[in-house]
Amino acid sequence: MNKYQKSLNTLRKEYLNNDSKECDILQELVDKATPKKPTKIYKRCPNCDHKVSWNYYADRKLNYCPECGQRLDWSDEDVD
Repeated sequence: MNKYQKSLNTLRKEYLNNDSKECDILQELVDKATPKKPTKIYKRCPNCDHKVSWNYYADRKLNYCPECGQRLDWSDEDVD
């Protein structure tokens, strides 16, 4: 569990109604801030399926999907 999810859980427990619209919005933000690996085939965003291949954008890897803002995790990728 990352620091954003821990903070949201604390807010839910202490201050917010778990069924509130605000909790849903905050959970969406936490989910987008949590790095996810692009799909292996065609290097697409796991959230919106937008192409995010590192060589697609001027030979550099993107930290976030330009379409939906999902944070990307390239940790196991070869850069060759």
